[in-house]
Amino acid sequence: MTPINGSKWKRANAISIQNALNGVPSISFNQEIVASFDDGTSASIASAGIITEQFINTGEAFNLLNPLDGTIIGVTTYQDAYVMLASLYAHIAAK
Repeated sequence: MTPINGSKWKRANAISIQNALNGVPSISFNQEIVASFDDGTSASIASAGIITEQFINTGEAFNLLNPLDGTIIGVTTYQDAYVMLASLYAHIAAK
């Protein structure tokens, strides 16, 4: 067996949003472990569970991260994210 060099990380591979009419909105992220190899290939190697958060504290702030390198590019709130997603829905639905 030949050793293979590379790295691994966790990422969200699916996102589900629940927005019940009279309920508390929530978001769930399905996670996976991905391996990146020195030959330039990548592969999903394992499921890493699901995390869920309710939109209760709408003023909670979080960093906006560049998805390519993880650097912080700004700050936003749960409320801002909710508004952006609702606006994205309206934009796509109107097409």
